[in-house]
Amino acid sequence: MPLQNASECRDELLTYFRKHLVGPAQGDAEFIPLSRRFKPCNEYLTGTLYPGLPEDVPPDASEVTETGYAEKYDGPAEDSSESAPTVVSNKIRKQSSCGITFTVLNNVRSFKVTGSFGRYRARDYSDDKRDCAWQREPMLFELDIPCLDLGNFSFTQKHGMPVDAVLRVLVREPVNNTKTITLTLVNSLVTESNNQVVLTELSFFQVAMEVSLATGTFVERPSRGITGMDVDRKEALLLHLHCKEYAIGHGCAAAWQVGEDAPNRIRAEFLPHADVLPLVAPTDRTSSLNMGVLAGDDTAKALALLSEIPEKYAAWIEQIRTTRAADVPVEFRDIAESQYTRCLSSVSRISAGIEALRVDPDALLAFSLANQVMLEVMQRAEWERDKPTGTIYNFAQAKAVAGCNWRPFQLAFVLQCITSITNRQGAERKLCDLLWFPTGGGKTEAYLLLTAFTLFYRRLKPRGGVAASGGVAVMMRYTLRLLTVDQFVRASRMICAAEYVRSRNPRLSATPRISIGMYVGGSSTPNNFDEAKDALRKVQRGMPMEGKGSPCKLMSCPWCNTTITSSHYKVDARLKRIALPCPNLQCDFKSDIPVHVADDDVFAARPSLIIG
Repeated sequence: MPLQNASECRDELLTYFRKHLVGPAQGDAEFIPLSRRFKPCNEYLTGTLYPGLPEDVPPDASEVTETGYAEKYDGPAEDSSESAPTVVSNKIRKQSSCGITFTVLNNVRSFKVTGSFGRYRARDYSDDKRDCAWQREPMLFELDIPCLDLGNFSFTQKHGMPVDAVLRVLVREPVNNTKTITLTLVNSLVTESNNQVVLTELSFFQVAMEVSLATGTFVERPSRGITGMDVDRKEALLLHLHCKEYAIGHGCAAAWQVGEDAPNRIRAEFLPHADVLPLVAPTDRTSSLNMGVLAGDDTAKALALLSEIPEKYAAWIEQIRTTRAADVPVEFRDIAESQYTRCLSSVSRISAGIEALRVDPDALLAFSLANQVMLEVMQRAEWERDKPTGTIYNFAQAKAVAGCNWRPFQLAFVLQCITSITNRQGAERKLCDLLWFPTGGGKTEAYLLLTAFTLFYRRLKPRGGVAASGGVAVMMRYTLRLLTVDQFVRASRMICAAEYVRSRNPRLSATPRISIGMYVGGSSTPNNFDEAKDALRKVQRGMPMEGKGSPCKLMSCPWCNTTITSSHYKVDARLKRIALPCPNLQCDFKSDIPVHVADDDVFAARPSLIIG
């Protein structure tokens, strides 16, 4: 049955992960035939309690702290200059217990614990005894646990627990009419064997445990105070004051029904998940921040439009402070005041950026040209997304300029950074501004606008002559190579648009060409010209790459969307580079798309933007 929406798709993925990471893949009475060569202890990667080692003592509930089990340290003291000797052990300690800590009112007399896990029994061994069939046996338990008395308690088979399983309970001293309880499920079996069959038979799989109250609800866990916490931690706590914490997990997560005022059921969860609601940038707090207006000749109108951003942002800050200040706990007042001051600093920096555009005609021109670039980028990106692959861009059918608008946070970020670029002696050049927004929210477009502004401003106000306005101006660094390639494709469209605008502007046409380079290492792109030639030859002939990078990173022209194949890449022996002329003879880049992918080429060309 086809999936109807994104929510169903996520549910399907979660079900798949749970089925294959936790199990049982074939239901409670799962039978795994010998022919599958399937070992549960190797295949089910979470939700398992393994047997301990003989020298290990299963943790008593009293050893469990508010945050987890106490750890032992056998090395030298922290202030010792001696280094601990390296000890190699083949005894790997795997998790043999899990637990949850929760809080109830002091008058709660008892709570119910229900749980289950699976034991796998070997059947039908192979001739070499290394593999066998497996039969799952479900193990269930349900106990009513009294909690009026303080201290440690253990529940075993004679109390109703499955054989080899121990339930440990720690009831702590009451605090403010509440008591905190830790519940721990322990696999009491031990073994020194590394045999996979033995480990599987002695392990508890698909562990599940739930605590419930017959009357009343669990209460929010008492705060341990914020004394000694660093500022970042305090800010995070202030930000999430509305989130109630009713339990924590040990060796697992603690979960409860979301949306309840206070839950009466809490469970141990080995594959925790949460719905993250979409974060939508508001666009109704300012006039439409249209790219066409900002790219137009009416600079007064553009500046008036930009001025709305700090005005509306400052009004919103004061509104939030007025309506929410009274709800901030006393211990967080200094943190809230610090955040308020930083918000006002952002307003001041945004206003300063607008003023820099107002008083510096070159900065205003660079900003206008950058918006022309991003207008082209948006129109061409939507064309590529909405049309069949390889459909050549048609300006007459492109998205209307009236529909090409910025979100306020995008322009606010760019304006906040303007003076860091225009004022080389400014103190703000020492700041590192972080633009945080969920995937798909428009971060890339915001810093591509800032990149385009920087490229044009350097050329309008060069230091040391026109030739000096070229070279590397911006570097983008990504942690994942696949993400780097994707961003390279997106940034190439902006670079093409910037080069198109530069070449047609009277003040910029004589300045250095705008280009992009990719520098990610030999397994993704060639290191030198000879490697690039060899790699291109192999790609064109369909030969294996043998771990070497290919220079063929663009599958379509970033400017006109014409399909590109490896045959369109050319060896330029004179410049010692792999050139890419667009195969569309009507394209503005029919002679050469301004991209550089071999390391030698990047070093020689010193492209305007380098992605790595």
